[in-house]
Amino acid sequence: MLAKYCGCSEVLLRSKKFINDLLATMDPDGYIGTFCRQPDEMQLSENWVLHDMEYIILGLCDHYSCTGDRAVLDAAERMAGFIIRVFPTIPKRELVCTAGLGEAFFALYTCTGDRKYLDFGADTEHGYVPGEIQFASIRRWRQKAEGPASHVYVMLARAFAQLLLYRAEGRQDPGLLEMTGYLRRELLGRKRGGMLVTGSSSLNEHFSYEQNGKGATAETCVTAYLLRWFESQLTLSRDFRFGDIIERSLYNALLAIMSPDARKLRYFMPFEEERPYYCTDTFCCPGNFRRIMSELHSMCWYRTDDGVAVNLYMDSVCPSVKGTGVPGNAKFEFRMQTDYPVSGRVRIDVSAPEPFPLTLSLRIPRFCREKYSLRVNGEPQPVLKPRKGAVSVRRMWNPGDVIELELPMPERWIAGRAMQKGKAAFLRGPQVFCLGKSRNADALEKHPDFDQWVLDPVPAGPPLSDTAIFPDGMLIPFTAHADGESFRVLLSEFTDESGLHTYFRLSDASAAVPDEILGDSFRPA
Repeated sequence: MLAKYCGCSEVLLRSKKFINDLLATMDPDGYIGTFCRQPDEMQLSENWVLHDMEYIILGLCDHYSCTGDRAVLDAAERMAGFIIRVFPTIPKRELVCTAGLGEAFFALYTCTGDRKYLDFGADTEHGYVPGEIQFASIRRWRQKAEGPASHVYVMLARAFAQLLLYRAEGRQDPGLLEMTGYLRRELLGRKRGGMLVTGSSSLNEHFSYEQNGKGATAETCVTAYLLRWFESQLTLSRDFRFGDIIERSLYNALLAIMSPDARKLRYFMPFEEERPYYCTDTFCCPGNFRRIMSELHSMCWYRTDDGVAVNLYMDSVCPSVKGTGVPGNAKFEFRMQTDYPVSGRVRIDVSAPEPFPLTLSLRIPRFCREKYSLRVNGEPQPVLKPRKGAVSVRRMWNPGDVIELELPMPERWIAGRAMQKGKAAFLRGPQVFCLGKSRNADALEKHPDFDQWVLDPVPAGPPLSDTAIFPDGMLIPFTAHADGESFRVLLSEFTDESGLHTYFRLSDASAAVPDEILGDSFRPA
């Protein structure tokens, strides 16, 4: 995906080398595994063998979709054929992890059109019971998030697979939406939702409503699948309020997983203590991180019934898309330039050989509270109330037209819940800020009992430039009080690898407001 998007031949050649090296280890019948073959294929009873094969199939399908390399698709089919033949014979299949089975086989169905892959992925019973996943087919799977069955990553992966199946079968079975609706309520419920302010979830890989920011919090696989799952709901419903959650997760939980030099990754992402890096660079968390990073470009522009829509604001290009409601074979290009979320200034330039009619929809984040401004060729446009999180401009577009959108980046304190009740987290636009050790070493040394700290809610000055992580990064100064003294502290973007604390007691608790991404009654279809 990355090679196709950036057009980099070096990335493509490197991907091809990795694939060739991997496929060189494949047995003639399609088996690939780190475990030697055993009589009756008992090596498949080892916990992660099939898990790895499923994700390899996904990777091969993605590569085929981007390159058209038929030999790679043939290899994916050989692996799938092996699984179809052997998996039903495994004793105690409920003890085998199969997190990607449905997703992998639905990807193969998409690439080949062969119904046997859809049927196997939809109707084969599987589930890793020791890993808190019910033994059931993707089509029939239903379970609660509380109690012993509560592994967030695999539950999200299964709900995502159900959405894939729902699409593949023409949106005929509303029962495939039940788990998505249930899990969404568990995560976004205003009273006890499991979503964290950083846009991730989980504690010790399980559902949790504690808002605990220490230890094994916010597994990387959970962050990746939350993004993928919410984006799938956005495309089904065209409800761009999902985009507010996607960007919260992207700019905080996801980007903080990677070290500034991009050489180390994290398994978990605590927000109330130091954040250790993962001891290895392989297995599912690093793999899922890289997968979702390569998919982000597809979460920017969308086709609608009568035009195109912008979800994520980033430098990007939207070319003509068939089926957008544009008459005939109109050709056009929208080119977006922005430094979002440093500011909310977005410029979109229109290129086309001739005028064309089209509706351009723009996501308006809920934190803007309809205080955005929009100009076309310098002329102010009416400020409309967003519908499903977006406003639309329908007009005849001309070559050289310029759209200018200004989105405010409000600073606000979000009230904590559960373990964080009585405290608040500071956000600017979609970004969460934290107290980093590297920028506040003196204050932390002089006042080591952080529980005694109280911050004034109003910043002690304008944002300061900070290039330690991003060239256009920033710090927000605040006044803190502890031990009878007042002192200055600097809050940095959550991606600060020295981040220690995200929630603070305030001198005026009324300054904190509820989190705007919680409490919505979304309809996924």
